[in-house]
Amino acid sequence: MWREVVPSRLSVLLALSFALLPAPMSAQDLSLFDAHIHYNQPDWPVYTPEAILGLLDKTGVRWAIVSSTPDQGTIRLYERAPSRIVPVLRPYRTRADMGTWTTDTSILPYVQDRLKRGIYKGLGEFHLSAAQAKDPVVKEFAALAARLAGKPH
Repeated sequence: MWREVVPSRLSVLLALSFALLPAPMSAQDLSLFDAHIHYNQPDWPVYTPEAILGLLDKTGVRWAIVSSTPDQGTIRLYERAPSRIVPVLRPYRTRADMGTWTTDTSILPYVQDRLKRGIYKGLGEFHLSAAQAKDPVVKEFAALAARLAGKPH
């Protein structure tokens, strides 16, 4: 279940967060974390995993959450830098799955098989309309996520 943060509460939380930071801090003391990177199949011939990691180095990004279509892009980056790549599993085998995954009964077995690797820290990013939220595959996917959330990491 997702909760929305009331903007005024968000402002208070941000203010408290900044108030708790040790001072003074310089830009060099702060690490960058990119919370949303895809390394999808069209990117592979253009950027090698080493080139991607080099770009992260050049821009000062120390960690990145990565989800890719197909998942092999995430695996390629994770295998080269497991301490800095946070793998997240998408329910897409191909780009075509983006529009059909909520009713495709082969998606859940695919996701369950990929999860056997034991490396994933989350499920996502996926696209979902309000109407699709009632689809059986979505409900099973949410139940799987809830079960995984209850397991120790």
